[in-house]
Amino acid sequence: MEGSFFLWLMWAGWIISTFLLNKDNYWRFRSSVAALILIISFPFGVSLPGYQTGVTAVLIFLLSMMFIRRYSLSEKVYLFLCSFIIAMSYSSFSLLTFYDPVILVVDKKIMVTVIILILSLLMYGRMKYSQKRLLAIIIGMILGDFLTGAVFLESNLPYQIGTHFFLDVLSILVVGGCAVHLVQSLTDTQSSLIKSALKKGEVKNI
Repeated sequence: MEGSFFLWLMWAGWIISTFLLNKDNYWRFRSSVAALILIISFPFGVSLPGYQTGVTAVLIFLLSMMFIRRYSLSEKVYLFLCSFIIAMSYSSFSLLTFYDPVILVVDKKIMVTVIILILSLLMYGRMKYSQKRLLAIIIGMILGDFLTGAVFLESNLPYQIGTHFFLDVLSILVVGGCAVHLVQSLTDTQSSLIKSALKKGEVKNI
């Protein structure tokens, strides 16, 4: 069933934030409420001028906008630039696979995940930029879906933005982004331990 991965991820997030996070944690209540709202809004859609879009995608976009409020102007500009590049890439890939589906050598979700993760790492490569990388992915993907919808609208073809399939792809990308962050964290920790061990060895030799 399309959307099942997204629902599983939201339920996992709600369980972790509700039962595993410390009661004094700043994000405990906020993340629990956000997860529940996204789960509740999952079946619903809304009609915009010329568009039919899922409520969940709109809410995710608005939540992402709230996260970037505290960024400086230069950080916001760069993040939106990265988001636009991701949006154009996703929209181009979606249109290409629509007109020429033979290029899908593997599952579309896997191909989109690989392409977008590589792009995001090129723009936000360091571990300290992990949050901005995820925000650029989320905002860019949703904007890309809107751009795809605009092209379909110009051609008088039906298209729904923020479908359950799209939410699955977005969820896989977020999990992939978190996995990349974990690998970077482990790599940095290992590098620090090796450097520390080498320094101790040099001191002993002296």
